[in-house]
Amino acid sequence: MVRPLDGALLWLDGLDPAQVGQLDAAALRSLPPGLRIFATAETTRVTGIQVPAHVAEALKSHATLIPLAPMSESERQALRHMPSYQPIVPALAEADPPLLGRLLISLDTIGGMVDFSRVAFSAGMVDFSRVAFSAGMVDFSGVAFSAGMVDFSGVAFSGGRVDFSGVAFSGGMVDFSGVAFSGGAVDFSGAAFYGGRVDFSDAAFYGGRVDFSDAEFSAGRVDFSNAEFSAGRVDFSNAAFYGGTVHFSNAAFSAGTVDLARPRDWSVPPVGLPADMPGVLLPPPEYLAQIPT
Repeated sequence: MVRPLDGALLWLDGLDPAQVGQLDAAALRSLPPGLRIFATAETTRVTGIQVPAHVAEALKSHATLIPLAPMSESERQALRHMPSYQPIVPALAEADPPLLGRLLISLDTIGGMVDFSRVAFSAGMVDFSRVAFSAGMVDFSGVAFSAGMVDFSGVAFSGGRVDFSGVAFSGGMVDFSGVAFSGGAVDFSGAAFYGGRVDFSDAAFYGGRVDFSDAEFSAGRVDFSNAEFSAGRVDFSNAAFYGGTVHFSNAAFSAGTVDLARPRDWSVPPVGLPADMPGVLLPPPEYLAQIPT
């Protein structure tokens, strides 16, 4: 029988001077058996005469320091001629050699074609926060979000197309809080919300089109609380609401259109929607008489 290794890994990213100063031999000796710490820190905070003596002693006795070296000139030269790395050629030409661990694509602004389709996010955390999707096509179609945390908080969708069609949300947390939809198209058509939490709280819908047509809401929580709908179109046509909770509590509707007029199932309708707000299209009674409610 194969047994998993006992223990756990604690990741500490970017230790500041105060955190480094808390490291001492006594604290490290008191850790539970099997716990390992992986930490990143600026070189000057963990090496050199400026490092406190107790920290230097703890690191010497209990840690392995792995310096992140710069790329050598031969490595830079090799990358210059590889087609996949042409977008970073300007960085390779900088006078200061780039670190070996530097991201080889910039996530500050995503354009062109980026394909995450059919990826499974099932553990840990993936961070897209504060990314700007401004052009091109980014494909998350068919992705499965079943556990862990995927963070899109604060992302700006201002152009191009981002495709979440056919995505399955069955567990974990997917965070779109504070996202700004100001242009382009974001497609959640056919998405299935089976569980977990999908958070659009404090999102701003300023323009473009966000498409939830044919989406299925059967479990979990989808939260639009405190969102602002001031332009563009959010389309829920033919969506099915028969389980879970879809919240619009305290959302602000000033312009644009939120279209819920023709769902295919209204058994568990969204909560917090205003009944008489211009731009919020709810299903009329004669239509509801024809579908499951």
